[in-house]
Amino acid sequence: MTIVPIKTAISIIRRWDKPYAVNKYAPGVLTEFCSAHHHVECGEESRHNDREDQLDGGYGHIMLLRIKVTVEPISRGYLVDELDPDYPPLCYACDDAHRRGGIVIWCHNGRGMEAPVAAALGKLDAFNLFDPFWMDPEYRIWYGMLNCGLRLPASTGSDWFISSANRIYVYTGDTFRYEDWIAGLQAGRTLITNGPALFLTADDSMPGTNLRRDPGKEIDVRVSWISHYELDKVEVVWNGKVVGAKQFPEGSTQGEFATGLAARTDGWVAARVFSRNFDSFYQPVYAHTSPIYILTGVRSPEQQEAAAGFTSAIDGALEKINHQFLFRSEVDRNEVVELFKKAQDIYKGMLRP
Repeated sequence: MTIVPIKTAISIIRRWDKPYAVNKYAPGVLTEFCSAHHHVECGEESRHNDREDQLDGGYGHIMLLRIKVTVEPISRGYLVDELDPDYPPLCYACDDAHRRGGIVIWCHNGRGMEAPVAAALGKLDAFNLFDPFWMDPEYRIWYGMLNCGLRLPASTGSDWFISSANRIYVYTGDTFRYEDWIAGLQAGRTLITNGPALFLTADDSMPGTNLRRDPGKEIDVRVSWISHYELDKVEVVWNGKVVGAKQFPEGSTQGEFATGLAARTDGWVAARVFSRNFDSFYQPVYAHTSPIYILTGVRSPEQQEAAAGFTSAIDGALEKINHQFLFRSEVDRNEVVELFKKAQDIYKGMLRP
């Protein structure tokens, strides 16, 4: 029997003057709750919500781990009060966390208009999916970022709802050390799941690996799984499109299959599973591996499509920043505008032949 060490992260949070139990802990390791097999850490959720569109209209939310002191501000704008400025952007919190040796995970399936900005500018270490509880797993924004050539390991979490078993597993080798866990997360050796164990290799390489191959050279992709709940479908996706699948009308709790992939362009390959069954929190059963990256030297057609979508999304964000958001000065507003335009120029560069 293999004993899997457990890592638990809680986060300090600020929403108006509401008290939260987690806020009594300072960032860093909660040593009183740690053991040889259980690491507990207090991080931070740095956030911004729009005054009108609470879910999608603001900059978004990020999770900061491995920090020793609070990165201020924890919240900005409407989450503080009606007159608090929509400043600073979350990218500044990312920079502060990295300067202090921390890591940054984007929350909530890419919700928030600063997500494509932070991703393009290299501010993120991982990307939370299925967080906290969408009725179907949502991968659209993440797939688009991967298609743009951005390396974003899959992560997940339960958010504040006590109604989720979403977990991230990180391959660390034979023994558990927290620094190895962090390094494995950043390297993309991860699996997200609310139950099934899912494993992927491409030419015997695991998720997070860069594979350099000649265009069109066939790659041996292998998938295996074990699940308490019966699975209906196991898929291999290449640049977000299904290129290999196995369906189980009667359900499957364990199995494996192999498929060949002739990668003619740059891209990424990953595995995912679906089930008609729901877990004990009444959430659809799922699992998804982080990608293995294939480098051929030929740009994929999916890159331009995804880059065009993010370019347009940033146009919409700039409209809101320029005409709806509150700032103490035009200098602050222009800072945020230039930040978003800098990221937009990266996506525009992907549109050129």
